[in-house]
Amino acid sequence: NSLVYKKDSLSGKKSKVIHDDIHLPFIDQDTTDRNRTAPIAFTGNKFEFRSPGGSQSISLPLVFLNTLTAYGLDIMLNELEKSKRTKKQLTESVWRLVRESVKKIKRIRYEGNAYSQHWLDLSKQRKLEDLKDPCIACNYLTDENTFNLVEQFKVFSKEELYSLQEIKFEMYYRKIITQANLMLDMIKTGVYPALVKQANLEQNINRGICSRERYEKLFKFTEILLINVDRLELTVNKISQYDSIIKKAKFASQEIRPEMEKLREVADQVEVLVDAEIWPFPRYRDLFLTHSY
Repeated sequence: NSLVYKKDSLSGKKSKVIHDDIHLPFIDQDTTDRNRTAPIAFTGNKFEFRSPGGSQSISLPLVFLNTLTAYGLDIMLNELEKSKRTKKQLTESVWRLVRESVKKIKRIRYEGNAYSQHWLDLSKQRKLEDLKDPCIACNYLTDENTFNLVEQFKVFSKEELYSLQEIKFEMYYRKIITQANLMLDMIKTGVYPALVKQANLEQNINRGICSRERYEKLFKFTEILLINVDRLELTVNKISQYDSIIKKAKFASQEIRPEMEKLREVADQVEVLVDAEIWPFPRYRDLFLTHSY
């Protein structure tokens, strides 16, 4: 593709357009910033791959995206090679392929906010899968369609895909266990002591004053916090019962993560009840409002 300037016949203004040199019309260059709402953003004359998380390597996703691109181009090339080589017939074949391709990919195309509820609802209507669970997503590494695709272009063998899947499962469950143990340590040595201090402070300062309701609220949250700590600790210890890496990963996803989310929810509620001088960690408002650039 190349960038050229086009002059508007009415206003006389010049604008940047993208020209592809293969019989397709000029396309106005997009000047908007879609980086925040598009997983693969088209910014001017290039695509930016924004889907992976900050700690994730883009190498593996790019391997599969490039393989899929090669698959699509291979289909198009085979179709064009069947057509006769006159310029007119080649142009007609190109346009026919463009029309067919647009129809085929219409179900996955969306130009709005890809993180909005509207897209989630629309994707369900279009019968697109929302693979939020990493374990379910990793299962597609050994799907028959994946085998056929990567073997066709000699990217991976079946054995390599199975090895890759096992590595991903192991990395996942080990990371979840590490995070769960860190969470337990933060709650036991930070949040719980702070909550107890706050409860004692309330009891001592407001003795004789009508503050029974607040003190009971703090006591209630202390009880709920400890119950959730025990539940998470028991759940983490249960993972040793499984000898399969895949089973451990699924247990971490389906059992440990939900318990972590419940404990996190309690800790977030406790945070707004404890004095800032007592709270042991940076509070949300500290992170969002006092960060200097």
